[in-house]
Amino acid sequence: MDYREIEGKWQKMWAEKRIFEPKIDKNRKKFFFTTPYPYISGSLHIGHGRAVTESDIYCRYMRMKGYNVLYPLAFHITGTPVLGISSAIEKGDKKKIGLFGGYVRNYVKDKKEVAKIIESFKDPWNIVNFFTPKMMDEYSSLGLGIDWTRRFTTGDPDYQKMVTWQFLKYKEMGFLTKGSYPVLYCPTCESAVGEDDIQDADINPVSKQDFMWGKFRLRGTDLILMAGTTRPDAFYGQTNLWVDPTATYKIVKVGKEKWVVGADAVKKIEHQHGKPEVLGEIGADELIGKWVRGPLIGNDIYILPADFIYANVGSGIVFSALEDPVDLLELKKIQTDQKTIRKYKLDEKVVAKLKPIFIIKVPGMGENLGEDISKEFGIKSFKDVEKLERAKAELNKRVFRKGVMRENCGKCAGKTVQNALVYLKEHLIKDGDTVMFYETSREAFCRDGTRIVVAVLEDQWFLDFNANGWKKKAGECLAGMSFIPETARKMFEDAFDWLDKRPTARKRGIGTPLPFDKNWIIESLSDSTIYMSFYTIKSIINKHKIRPEQLSTDFFDYVYLGRGTVGNVAASTGIKPDALKELKESLDYWYPNDHRHTYQAHLSNHLSFFIFAHSAIFPKKHWPRKISLHGFVLSNGVKMSKSKGNVITLLDIKKKYGADTFRAYISTTTGLDGAFDWRTSEVNNMGKNLAAIFSQIEDMMKAKGNSKLSFGGKAFMAKFEKAVLDADKVLGEMKLKDYGAIMLYAIPNYIKKLKRRVPEGELKTIYSRITERWVRML
Repeated sequence: MDYREIEGKWQKMWAEKRIFEPKIDKNRKKFFFTTPYPYISGSLHIGHGRAVTESDIYCRYMRMKGYNVLYPLAFHITGTPVLGISSAIEKGDKKKIGLFGGYVRNYVKDKKEVAKIIESFKDPWNIVNFFTPKMMDEYSSLGLGIDWTRRFTTGDPDYQKMVTWQFLKYKEMGFLTKGSYPVLYCPTCESAVGEDDIQDADINPVSKQDFMWGKFRLRGTDLILMAGTTRPDAFYGQTNLWVDPTATYKIVKVGKEKWVVGADAVKKIEHQHGKPEVLGEIGADELIGKWVRGPLIGNDIYILPADFIYANVGSGIVFSALEDPVDLLELKKIQTDQKTIRKYKLDEKVVAKLKPIFIIKVPGMGENLGEDISKEFGIKSFKDVEKLERAKAELNKRVFRKGVMRENCGKCAGKTVQNALVYLKEHLIKDGDTVMFYETSREAFCRDGTRIVVAVLEDQWFLDFNANGWKKKAGECLAGMSFIPETARKMFEDAFDWLDKRPTARKRGIGTPLPFDKNWIIESLSDSTIYMSFYTIKSIINKHKIRPEQLSTDFFDYVYLGRGTVGNVAASTGIKPDALKELKESLDYWYPNDHRHTYQAHLSNHLSFFIFAHSAIFPKKHWPRKISLHGFVLSNGVKMSKSKGNVITLLDIKKKYGADTFRAYISTTTGLDGAFDWRTSEVNNMGKNLAAIFSQIEDMMKAKGNSKLSFGGKAFMAKFEKAVLDADKVLGEMKLKDYGAIMLYAIPNYIKKLKRRVPEGELKTIYSRITERWVRML
């Protein structure tokens, strides 16, 4: 039996009968489900397939429960990725041309035609137009019940009219601001960048970290050694300064001061404090054994060499606060290392006297926090790398949550560590003892290969999440929502706490021009926060051939918010009153978005912005209701990548496995929020299991019977009915793995045992009662 031929037959019939294109039916409860639209940047793989398939299984369940289900999908093209592909091909980038040549050859075999198509990709819209229908076909081949009549791209003129209206609303409500602010930045693109522009940022997010660079003045000179920290309270506990003994440091003039920093820090200073003048160099050996005076304390501290310091990280210089187990280990090593003391001509008496300065009380811990945490985690040396990282993280957590500053901490004595941080950030900068500095949370690269930095941009546009009670409103929306898993609620609350300003526009890329400053393009996450609403009206806009220029502020105020009258809006837009009423009825019927299913890494960015945007613009009745999160995807135990040759595309699924095997495997391999690991041998076993079930059902369908049931038959039916109830419960909670276990393993096992316990006539009777129900649930 060719199962792929069967699924092809039914998929074709579903499309012809348009069964996944729901109409308004006020006699049925509606269910509007969304999952993120894919970015058009090449062939789809099982990572794309996971979310849409889990979504489809749940949507089919809701249809069987009697809901009028809308499950649409569109395509994301804004930002720099598509433009970056196009630019790279235009520049003759052989790697990019080879990559996209491989993608195109999946669909086109003629070499000349492939070359012609790649050449056409110099226009980014040709990339969009080539891959969109291919993606639709590949998604449909998974058996998805998507309403494709509502599709659009984020570069479509009518869609951009909605984004324009959204940003005019933000401006009107005071949520948009303009000024200087640190942002993730690509020096080549000369633009702020977001998650969509950074390599792997969807699975490994990048953020900017706030540092304070303290000024340590070198005794007898006008030089200032700059050393950074995320914890300015630690300045009270400074014992010495560490430098990289192998480094040559740069002396740069910033304003009227001469800073000493690692060579790599010079560019960072340029991006955040203006272009510095490089005055010269100074070797680490000229600094080791000298004295500096830093912020807050009134005495000089000694400069020591440290193997764990790298001049290309941060400022290249670190001050020691010996509550840190790493600092403590390094100090103990130097104090017992005569070779190092002689090599750098260190004052042995000074080195011997160095010891921790206790500045923070933490309940349940002694004075020497670094010593205590090292003992707790069993740390013996620098080789205990994993233990050291865990110990530092745990100590930071305790200090931040429960720490109180000791009496030797000046004006911060008695303050909680959290309050001390707030106080010090304000006063140290004001007093000229520190400057703010920002780093990326990890090494990150733009999609064009440029290293991402943090830059302070002038005249940058931001969404200010702390403005005018916006955060409170978003919190109200959050409180009214449900989550799978429910533990996500606390993660959202934490994400909301730290959300402040987000750069919302850039100078290049595909996207919607900022309506009040056309030199800027709205960035690709900011233009994708209320797009779910556009699904409810897109097919009607197409049907009535409404032009983008007709989609004015009046139009969206009426359709989305119910403002104005149909007559006035018809007069101002030229759209017929009946069409306007139909558009408004559609939005009011389908909205809000009842359930959104997406990747858990999107929680702190896209999903948080989604909640904020809806709370800002829509009335409460249209606020989103539910979010579910899924985990990431591996291939045979490792991350998928072309270089490893382990990428499983949706074309592979279509040709080698088919929708049934893929759907059964993906929904039974792991829990919703777990990592999905594609194992080829297990997929093949699933195919064999489905073949056995298919054969079993073929036999059962032939059975006709109406005999009385024995105790064994009644016991089986009780088990079957219990399985149906259990299946309903677990699928209602999106526990797909549990549902699959019942459908694909428990019920076949019950039937296998039943065959041994009841006569043929009774078996036929039971088959005639359960077969159709089991098939529907499958």
